[in-house]
Amino acid sequence: MSLLSFYQNRWLLRQRLGPADVYPQEAKQKEDELTSVNVKQGFINQPPFNEEYSSAHLYTIDANKINQSFNQILTQKQVVTTFNDAGAGKRLKPQVYKEQFWLVPVINAKCRVHLQTWFKDLIRGTSLLNLCRRVPVFSKKDDLFRTLSEYEVPMVRATWVIKITSAYHLTQTDAKIKKRAANDPNLEWTQAICRFMREHLVKLNNDNNNQPNSNSSMNLSSGIETVCIMLKYISCLAHHMYSEGLFDRNEFLSWVVDEFECISLYDEIALSYFVPILQNYIEEVTMNQLLARRMSFAAARHLSWLFIEGANSRSQSPALQSGFNMNNTPGTSTPQLTRPTSVQLKQQCPEHLLSIAHTLACVIQCTVITCPGALVWYQPFDAKASGSPLDLLPCAPSDLPLPDIPNNNTFCINYRLLLQEQEADIVRRSRASEMKWSTDKCQESTTGHTINRVLSALEALDKQHFDRRPADSWGDPLDLLYHKIFDQGHGKDGDNQLTKSSEDAVIGLLCEWAISPKRLGEHRAAVVAKLLELRQSHHEQVEYPDTTIETDTSLNTSVGGNNVPYFQNLLFTFLDQQAPELKNPKDGEETQSFKNLVLLFSELIEHDVFSHDIYMNTLISRGEISPGTNESVFSPGECRSDRHFLDAVRSSMENPNKSSANFDASDGSYSNIWGHGQPRHVQYLMHFPISFQEDGMTQEWNQRLMVLYGAGRLKTDVKRAVRKVTRHLTKLVQCKRTMDDGVDTNPTLTPSGKKIKKSPKSSHIELLSRYRVLSYFDQHMITSTVAKSLLTAINNYIAGRSSCLPRLEVVLLLFDLMEEALNVGGLVRTAVAIATRLADLANEIQRRKAETNSLNVEYVWYTTELSLAVVSVLRHYISFLTLNMDLTFNAFEGLLDATKQSCISNPTQCASADRSVLVFLYDLYTSFGYIRSQRSEAFGGYVASVRQALCSTKKPATTNCRYDQTFLQSFIDDPMAQSPLSVAEKYSGLLQDVSRRYSFVCSAVITVCNGHQDFEKVNALAVLCAEMNARCNELSSEWLGVLRALCFSSCTVNFNDVLLIVEAGDAQIRDPLSLFTAVLIARGCLSLEDVIQHVAIPSLLAACKSRTSPDLPNPDTSARLTCHLLLQLFKAPSSNKSSFRLPFSSDRHLLAAAQHSIAVGAVLAVLKGVLKLGDARLSSGKNAFSHESELCVTSFLKPIGNLDDFDDLHMTGGQSGPSSSMDGASLSEFAKHAVRVICSQQWVREKCLKDPVMDLLMDQVLTREQRQNLIQLICYPENLLQKLSGLSNEPRKYVVSVLSGMTRWTFRQCLLELQVMLRQSPQEKSLPEHIAKATIEVFQQQQQQQNLDSTKERKSSLTGPELDRCNVWLVAPLVSKLPSQVQGRVLQEASAILEAPQNLSSTSTRSGAGARSERDNRQGGSSLLNHQPFLTLILTCLKGQDEQRDSLLESLQSQIVMLHSEWQDARSHRGSCKDLNNSQNCVHDALQLRLSLVGGMFDTVMSNSQWTSDVVVLLMQLIISGMVDVQTNSELFDIVYDMIAVLLHHTLGGDCANKGEGSKREYINIVKKMKKEMGDKQTESIRRLRQLLPITRPEVYVVCCEPSGAHMDIKGNKIPVPVDGNQGLQVTSKQKLNMWDVIEGLKHSSPLCLAWFGARTIERKPMFYEEQHNLMLHHQHSRKRWKIFYFLSPPQLPPEEEEEAELIPVPTKIPDHKGSVLKNPFGASSASTEGMKQPPPKKKKKSRV
Repeated sequence: MSLLSFYQNRWLLRQRLGPADVYPQEAKQKEDELTSVNVKQGFINQPPFNEEYSSAHLYTIDANKINQSFNQILTQKQVVTTFNDAGAGKRLKPQVYKEQFWLVPVINAKCRVHLQTWFKDLIRGTSLLNLCRRVPVFSKKDDLFRTLSEYEVPMVRATWVIKITSAYHLTQTDAKIKKRAANDPNLEWTQAICRFMREHLVKLNNDNNNQPNSNSSMNLSSGIETVCIMLKYISCLAHHMYSEGLFDRNEFLSWVVDEFECISLYDEIALSYFVPILQNYIEEVTMNQLLARRMSFAAARHLSWLFIEGANSRSQSPALQSGFNMNNTPGTSTPQLTRPTSVQLKQQCPEHLLSIAHTLACVIQCTVITCPGALVWYQPFDAKASGSPLDLLPCAPSDLPLPDIPNNNTFCINYRLLLQEQEADIVRRSRASEMKWSTDKCQESTTGHTINRVLSALEALDKQHFDRRPADSWGDPLDLLYHKIFDQGHGKDGDNQLTKSSEDAVIGLLCEWAISPKRLGEHRAAVVAKLLELRQSHHEQVEYPDTTIETDTSLNTSVGGNNVPYFQNLLFTFLDQQAPELKNPKDGEETQSFKNLVLLFSELIEHDVFSHDIYMNTLISRGEISPGTNESVFSPGECRSDRHFLDAVRSSMENPNKSSANFDASDGSYSNIWGHGQPRHVQYLMHFPISFQEDGMTQEWNQRLMVLYGAGRLKTDVKRAVRKVTRHLTKLVQCKRTMDDGVDTNPTLTPSGKKIKKSPKSSHIELLSRYRVLSYFDQHMITSTVAKSLLTAINNYIAGRSSCLPRLEVVLLLFDLMEEALNVGGLVRTAVAIATRLADLANEIQRRKAETNSLNVEYVWYTTELSLAVVSVLRHYISFLTLNMDLTFNAFEGLLDATKQSCISNPTQCASADRSVLVFLYDLYTSFGYIRSQRSEAFGGYVASVRQALCSTKKPATTNCRYDQTFLQSFIDDPMAQSPLSVAEKYSGLLQDVSRRYSFVCSAVITVCNGHQDFEKVNALAVLCAEMNARCNELSSEWLGVLRALCFSSCTVNFNDVLLIVEAGDAQIRDPLSLFTAVLIARGCLSLEDVIQHVAIPSLLAACKSRTSPDLPNPDTSARLTCHLLLQLFKAPSSNKSSFRLPFSSDRHLLAAAQHSIAVGAVLAVLKGVLKLGDARLSSGKNAFSHESELCVTSFLKPIGNLDDFDDLHMTGGQSGPSSSMDGASLSEFAKHAVRVICSQQWVREKCLKDPVMDLLMDQVLTREQRQNLIQLICYPENLLQKLSGLSNEPRKYVVSVLSGMTRWTFRQCLLELQVMLRQSPQEKSLPEHIAKATIEVFQQQQQQQNLDSTKERKSSLTGPELDRCNVWLVAPLVSKLPSQVQGRVLQEASAILEAPQNLSSTSTRSGAGARSERDNRQGGSSLLNHQPFLTLILTCLKGQDEQRDSLLESLQSQIVMLHSEWQDARSHRGSCKDLNNSQNCVHDALQLRLSLVGGMFDTVMSNSQWTSDVVVLLMQLIISGMVDVQTNSELFDIVYDMIAVLLHHTLGGDCANKGEGSKREYINIVKKMKKEMGDKQTESIRRLRQLLPITRPEVYVVCCEPSGAHMDIKGNKIPVPVDGNQGLQVTSKQKLNMWDVIEGLKHSSPLCLAWFGARTIERKPMFYEEQHNLMLHHQHSRKRWKIFYFLSPPQLPPEEEEEAELIPVPTKIPDHKGSVLKNPFGASSASTEGMKQPPPKKKKKSRV
């Protein structure tokens, strides 16, 4: 207090005057009023209280009155001191002025100092109010960023600098251009910072790449370090501004994603700099699905590189820098890598990149959890692109490595479970997107996809030419076929279930295709085995390296899962459920299917696709067979005697004739195959062979014997019998035994024409009978063993260890037995092995002949005859051979070496066997590129000469020379007397004379025709003629000429000597002549095309003309001979049961090869000619044919084209029933019979259906009825033809019958027939309508049964019989291949059903017959709408129907709107909860069906911007209205959501190169419509829908308040609430705030209005101590610095003063400085003015109060 008194009474020394010490004057005051009283009397001041200057102790004071007056004072003070806030009515921009800023020059040291000072003050925390008085402004934003980074300004203050700089630029812009649109600081500064960061990122990458020996672990240079610091600072600043809402978020996140996408693979440096920036915005990016999808794609690509490539593969080669293609296209050599686990991925990633890998994995995993729609598979615009980021990952997102979290395994487990749940949802949505959101009610969409894959695979198999390769094919022959079958559509990584289901169906189809009797060729088994081997290798090495094959416990009892082949269980299921079994011995198709099954599993076992050992163990574990007992597994009783081959052998020995009868001569096999009536697995175990090339063969054979026959004597007998047959055949091969063991009672011939002796009662025949009753397993084992002995015998002879070679008949016998045993693979390999030794064998024979000057007669032509047997096998099984490139090349090399020593230099002077070899070499060379590339030098020079001599077209000779009956007559009469090769070598030179050739031909033909059915002599004579022809090439024309003369005898003038002796009408000459011609064609003397062109077609045309024109001679006899000749030549040699059957398998094989090489045009020409002859009728008047002028050879043969081209279709062998006797029938009936038999040949049908040529079928030579009959004969068997014959006049019923009976195997037949029907009636509009109505009728007829079948099809795969039964699924693929007019008509019929009223959402209140009838009327259309095949048909027909698509889209749009209105009506009518649920379910089902159709037409929707906008708005309204809600029907919500996402994705990013800015404008327009529809609605469904919109700017809203109870006056001004009124605030409104306008430090913060917060601006009354402090600020006297002890010691006061101070009272008037600022009614200051002029008394100065 003493100190305070001191300061109160001290002198005030001022250098200048202070405020005036007078009464303050006012503008209006009472003293200035000039009233009369004031003028006269002066101003009289009347105080409020009379006692103001006197005592007031007598005055009565009322407390209430004082309080009331005080409150009035306070209220008035509040009114007076309250100022209006300018922002309360209209918000203003922050007020900044030009004087507050100064422009920073480029180079100025003084300004640099000022700049440093200002920024240092900014860093130190100087008040922003002071700093904003002079703010530096930079001309470039980059300079500002660098300066902020240089001084390391805190983020808050750096943001303030940017905001005030932006306000300055905005002020400058507004000052220059008043009418300019307001700039957006969010976008402007976002782009500026992004550009600045991009420049520094590029600079860092360039600097690091330019440094030699740079590494991520090395210390960076000072320059790079500076850039790194600056980049780090700016990235932090950007993150702060982003968080404060000062950025355009969508623009900034788009830049982040763009930069991430631009980082190339293998760029570790760029990743290390950018990933920390990306890490801050992962969660923000996932708020937008389109950005999240792009970010996920980039992250997936880098993860694949980081994990799969590993540390060792990161090189700096240009090839690696160009990029890494994750999608291995067919033909690329990118190695297939195994799918690693999480631990393996971590080990493969380098340690210094592990943090980056974790961040990228976090990108994927965050997207999976928060935005799974970004990972859903979409149809890629580029075929090489991926449809989902998950396609690029090396594993599933849940398997990606996680950072090490110690002691928190529970979190990792739960986290991975959450990821797996989301992955399953993504898989489901991806499958729906791939299927175009086709409804999978009853899981039928999977069935439709499976059937499409099956049909595609079947079409690829049927159209594949296995005997030749494309010109540009140099790799594995099956690579292209493999990719067509398994890589169509490119299943996704997440689509495992669908891929597994489809793959199982395709595998089942392959097995059925290999065993089906409706397809042809033994090569099918090897094709399927190799395809499955490739697929198995793919699964084991790529997709499932660490996954144990899931199998039933019953299938893996005794075998570990690692040793089980991948398809073992699938093939076992096929055997258990679908494979054919022997039930009916008389069923030929069943027997053939079983043989094909044995052949198939023989190849599967050989290629390690199926394990025979595991198969046996599985049967044992299932209890179907019991090993180790003394009894066999065969059925007891009577059946056992028929099933055991030992009993059959005994019966055959007792009755040899019966045994011979049981042998089927048609195909060389025993008709009664063992196993009829036995369990299927017993049959399979009995017959399935195993690979006998392995060392463990004996053990497996013993195990099989133990299982089948037990451990008793029966097993020993079986082994002894098998070994006895094996020893016998081995001795034959080793020349220790001969085939003529008995009396020569039945001579026969070898292919060379020599006699051999055959004894049917000998032990040899007995053992052959035993062999033929063995199982295929035993036959396969025997032939494999004997084949090894054969090769050993040949090698021993070549090496000089043996002096004898196996006899040729033994070799031919072994080849035949191997065919009977279905040991086709062993047969081909044996033939190739012999071919590789032919040259050495020939050299050895010549060497021994030269050394000894004598040689066994049998060995003179041994090599030539052996080469004929080898090449016949190779030509017959060429499709089997060419599946193995090594075997094919070895065969080519061996045969080429053999021919080089004999005939290749002069092809016209060689044996017939050499001609066959040369033709075979020519075919291989011209058909396979890898042979041409490697052996062009060795064989390329001979190609032209071989083509000219052996593969060119021959013309018939027209000679009539003098006939010499004695020329070579002795050899012709007895062709078996000498070897034909020796005779040809000796006398072929005489045939150079034309007359001698003519005599030889005439004598040979006359002898053949007069041979009285001596087919052995005819065959021997044919072989002799073939050998003569091989050394005299001109004989080919002579043979054609004599055949033409016989078949065209009525009009020919050539070979009269033959016609004088031979009668063409003699039935006895037909079979011998056919046999003779067949041998010539087989040995290459004649071409089948030449016979057709020059012999058959002229004869048939002449017969047709003569029968229609009576003036012409009747050529019926010649035409009948022609038909018989064609009939025999077109029968499959292996199934030819006529009496002239070719005796040698080599000739049969060569004839089949000739049939195989014929062009399809030649086949159709024969069929058309014979068909015309069959329909021709005798007519005496008008010509019966409307196209007589076209009946010429050219009209029939114009489709054959170049006959020199051997690049034709493939067919081998076949079966047909025996031809009935037609000797007494007319020519017309015989021709009809011939065309039926020819069309029934399977190789003919396969050739016509493999690659049908519509121009040939639509030949105008045929009438409409003839063409239809021909197509029916080609397409359908005899039993089905009878059914269809009665429906020819009713097109609709005919088409219904065809479609109802359609299966996978008859699909191409039905398609061909419908195409021909449409092509031959192009102007008839009723036919497409009939087909359309018939298609709908087929669905209506089968819908009930099909729905039942669909419920049965809910399994992983669709089996073959079930697929054939569900033939309605085949209708859509069939219609898709028909012309567009048919599809349009089908679509119209289907649309009529679709648009029928359904009334799905309302429940009928009627009951009884009326309601039932209404339901029945709508049942057909409603059930079809729920029928997935019908919807598939509609979507299929929409392809190419643009007009129909638009109309159907409009119809679907109106239907969806109608359903929406029905749903709203159902909600408005309150009913029971059950009725509402039923109604809602009906509406959802109907909506899902319509969405399926809309999804099928998405290509049309996306191609039209208007349709895209309309569909997006329509689908969005379904979600906004709540009709489709994520909580009610999540599956339907996902469909609608993904549809919208795909449309937006396509609009924004699809075909950018074509659309340009237009696509972005369309996207913006759609987004505006979506925002307008959504508004401020907030639901979970709408929240997810907002992820499809661009990320909006952060909006800051202020909730405005006002005092509670405030009211307005008349003028609209708010009247404040009195002080004693109700206290509190009330909410009035919400105001939007722009964060760029909120600038701290300004005097007035314009955007923030105090009235929003219920506040007022009031004049602030200063406190007393503040006034005193302000006054003391003006004191300028010197201040004495007191030491500390002065203040601690008490003051020294004199005693008298203390006493005086006690007596003197405290003065009542104390200078009151406070009164100096208050009004004084007397006009003077409260303090004494004198006190300001002189100091007070000294004693008062020291007194204390």
